[in-house]
Amino acid sequence: MMSPVRVNLTTKDCLFRLGLLAMLALLFSVVGCSTEHDLSSENLSIQSEEPVAEMQPDDTDSMGIISGRSPNALVRKSTVALLAGASLCSGTIISDKYVLTASHCVTNSANLSGWKVVFGANIYSTLSRPVVRVINDNVTASLLLPDIAIVEISGGLPSGYVAALLPTAQTPIATNSILTIAGYGRWSNTSTGSGILLQGSGTMLGSAKSHYILVGMSGQTQHCKGDSGGPTYVNEAGKMMVVGVTSHGAVPCTQGAYVTDVRKQRAWIRLKVGL
Repeated sequence: MMSPVRVNLTTKDCLFRLGLLAMLALLFSVVGCSTEHDLSSENLSIQSEEPVAEMQPDDTDSMGIISGRSPNALVRKSTVALLAGASLCSGTIISDKYVLTASHCVTNSANLSGWKVVFGANIYSTLSRPVVRVINDNVTASLLLPDIAIVEISGGLPSGYVAALLPTAQTPIATNSILTIAGYGRWSNTSTGSGILLQGSGTMLGSAKSHYILVGMSGQTQHCKGDSGGPTYVNEAGKMMVVGVTSHGAVPCTQGAYVTDVRKQRAWIRLKVGL
């Protein structure tokens, strides 16, 4: 059963440096891969054997991805949930059999029994496909490496679902542009509820730590636990282009997140799956 990877980062790693701000004394309590939500326990440091099927989303709270909203049709067609044992992550469809996600979501992939990609408004949708293979070069889930992986499904895509566009290495993303984020994670810092697909918007703050970009700031919608592996999109001529894969961020989820820069991983994706 997959357990969330915890890495204690230094203050230097945790600060979202905005250049013009002098307040670099602010300390975040950061958990590496903190955007993965363990469905099997409310205590993220403890794993239990409670099956995902016995969990229920809290439908009393209509808010989303941390102050998010219901996804539009474009986001809904390309964003999926990844149920890996008792853990929940999110992902992005990139072909009729491949889904992009985070490497820390798939570190325990020796036994794929029960692993599946779920299509729908929440993780209890009956529309799913089994995971048959995991492609992951960052097997230790090191945050010094790209936090990116690919899962292969069998059975093809359900009707109405489409692959998101992939960027090129040269696709421009302007600093301070507004990007779309999506995932099945927590919808508030005071709630443990998750499992419902929601979307939000975050500001592109710039590149960080070689493989990542910073998305989101205080006062905006936020990634949180369960959104790991999910997409950061730009709208390209009416189609969603996935430019980021949600990785990690500060706890609580109030200051944005690091997302793996897909542009910098295009050669790796092409090498692994020919896309």
